Amino acid sequence: MTHQDSRKNALRRLGLRAATLAVAAVAATGCDLTVTNPGALDDDALNNRQAMAGLVNGMSGDLSFALGNYLNRVAVGSGELWHAGNFVTEAAFFRGDFGPNEVNQDWARMHRARWVAENGLQRMRGVLGTDFESFPETPRAYLYAGFANRLLGENACVAVIDGGAAQPSSVHFER
Repeated sequence: MTHQDSRKNALRRLGLRAATLAVAAVAATGCDLTVTNPGALDDDALNNRQAMAGLVNGMSGDLSFALGNYLNRVAVGSGELWHAGNFVTEAAFFRGDFGPNEVNQDWARMHRARWVAENGLQRMRGVLGTDFESFPETPRAYLYAGFANRLLGENACVAVIDGGAAQPSSVHFER
């Protein structure tokens, strides 16, 4: 290959890059990339039959988040998993030296899962009325509420329901 050929190839590549850049610029100006946040969802927007599946999926998500985080920490504490040293809380669980500061987030996640499921069931009953028992998502909602209460009953020392007085953790098995 001669110097002349290599120069022609370089010019072709430069022209191709310029053309690609020009096409991309034209395409980008034709796109509106602004995002409009409509704001928080009004609580009343959940009071319709079409929102029930999403409500139950939210119950599932909160329970999964609570359970997943807690199981990870229990596995680190029991030696089934090893921590990488990146997080102080996991290191405390690994050493077996943890207290309220290390478990407050887990406790809050478990109670959020319980509260969302139980209040979701109340909302479903109010919205669906006589169709509540036959609604396809109702069994799943009961399942998530039951699992959230079981998680708390088996892993929390006391039960504090919606800001009430401390009770034995066995209260969660009766809900």
